[in-house]
Amino acid sequence: MGSDRCCTIILSLWVSIYFLLGSLAKKQDYLPPPTNLTFGMDGMFCLVFQWNPSENTANCSIKYSKILLRKNETPQERGPSTNLTAHVKKVDINKEILFTVQAECDNTNIVSNKTTLPVQIATGKGNPNISVRNFSCIWYYPEYVQCTWKPGRDAPPNVNYTLIYWTSVELSCSSNFSQPKQFHDLLPTGSSCSNYTYSNGIPTGCQFRFQNRIATLSKLVTAVSDWSKEVKPYLYYVGANSIAKLKPPVISAYRTPNDNINISWNEVYKDALHEVLVQKSNSEIHENYKDIAGLSIEIPNAATDVKYTVKVRVRLPSYSTLPGGHLWSDWSEEQTLQGVSNGRDISILLLLLIPAIIIVAAVILLIYMRRLKILIFPRVPDPGKVLSSDLQQWLKNGRTVYNEPSKEEICPISMLETPLTSPPME
Repeated sequence: MGSDRCCTIILSLWVSIYFLLGSLAKKQDYLPPPTNLTFGMDGMFCLVFQWNPSENTANCSIKYSKILLRKNETPQERGPSTNLTAHVKKVDINKEILFTVQAECDNTNIVSNKTTLPVQIATGKGNPNISVRNFSCIWYYPEYVQCTWKPGRDAPPNVNYTLIYWTSVELSCSSNFSQPKQFHDLLPTGSSCSNYTYSNGIPTGCQFRFQNRIATLSKLVTAVSDWSKEVKPYLYYVGANSIAKLKPPVISAYRTPNDNINISWNEVYKDALHEVLVQKSNSEIHENYKDIAGLSIEIPNAATDVKYTVKVRVRLPSYSTLPGGHLWSDWSEEQTLQGVSNGRDISILLLLLIPAIIIVAAVILLIYMRRLKILIFPRVPDPGKVLSSDLQQWLKNGRTVYNEPSKEEICPISMLETPLTSPPME
């Protein structure tokens, strides 16, 4: 009995020690998640997330991995690092963002639970149904940016949209971020647009000067809101080069002696890409020549009897193309090259024209035949209608038709003579 009791006690001690060591091992393998995850804006170009470090219960080198999830987009994962902050650029913060941070021990499989922060506070308060829709901007390089939008679904007639913009050429966010800032606290730091366009009294667009160079890779942030904070602001972040629209080129075109067509144009931007559109008079299908890096192109074996119409447009070079591609410029003015007719065409044309001319001449002759007959055979006049009736009487009697007076009338003539001198007066 004594020996059995002793064995039972020893076995119980071993079981207790096993579970105690197991619980201690699990406790050492457990890593608490980061705490106090906060969000702020470092200017208008960077979002900054901060958190407190995890408690190092596993006695290891702790690193933090981050995941940024935007609605309807692929999650962006960032590799583990020891930093307690994360800077995020080029984010559409008009939609909700989920930011997740997780602690992990370096070179082990020990990880903490995830800490997630939903972010939809960047644009502040306001009615989202009054916020602008279909917002877009075009940079008419190198002069100005034109932004347009549509009013919100519930926008009142007296809504006064205001566009504020910021530009930057910095490629990295500031590392001296200290205190989160509210969106409306950043509005006074931007430049106000003043050249608005209106529709029914509501601002629907604005134009502002933007004369940066493409090589600077400038970034642009615009915000459309109102100073009363009744409109939920709409933020638009874009690389300026991705909305740049160059001026159309000036082109010239001519036929070469070897039956080719040479098309050339001026240089709008160095190393720009061009598209040439050719339309033939004998075909409804356009011929496109895309992504031409030079300043000319030659179309071989051009038919001499066909009219060619050509035009050219230009865009920025492909090495700086962002997702979605660059904007094409407007088309240049058209150049038309008339075709040269050959002898066969002239013969066919004459065969068609000669019968037509004969038919038209015959119709004209039929219409004016009566007049033509009068011209060829003039009418002989009737003497009886031209001369008096005395002619017929003269021809009938064979003598003169002069009627002598039956009685000669003699008028007496008296002559009165007047003396040349008067008798002297007594």
